[in-house]
Amino acid sequence: MPAGKIGKSGELLCQGEEKSAKSRHVQNQPIMNETENNQYLHLPSGEYETKLSVKYENKAPYRHVSPYCMEAFMPGTIRQICVEPGQRVQKGQKVLVLDAMKMDNELLSPVDGIVKSILVEEGKSIPKHQLLIEFSPIG
Repeated sequence: MPAGKIGKSGELLCQGEEKSAKSRHVQNQPIMNETENNQYLHLPSGEYETKLSVKYENKAPYRHVSPYCMEAFMPGTIRQICVEPGQRVQKGQKVLVLDAMKMDNELLSPVDGIVKSILVEEGKSIPKHQLLIEFSPIG
């Protein structure tokens, strides 16, 4: 397939035809174009086509449980719990450390509140979407 180009109106031009596309730009240079089934990444040495996998297309959308519930964004191991039940926390305060994919990820409180319960233990492996900590509002 020949490389696509961005038309003046923002459409992707491919083999002379305009296709519906979304474009991402950095310093007015398009770096990514998306059509219904393909993505085009613009690199200095050329353009590469990627196809979305069936797994990607069937991926469940992110589900937000509650701002007062913190769940694991990926599977891993709890390395450190930095708070205790009943402790008051501020939004952005480190509450625990999750080791995932050989990286320590500091998880921060999503709200100002009080730690209602801690549902995990240090050193334990957890699956994705595991409920980690529940908070309650202040007052």
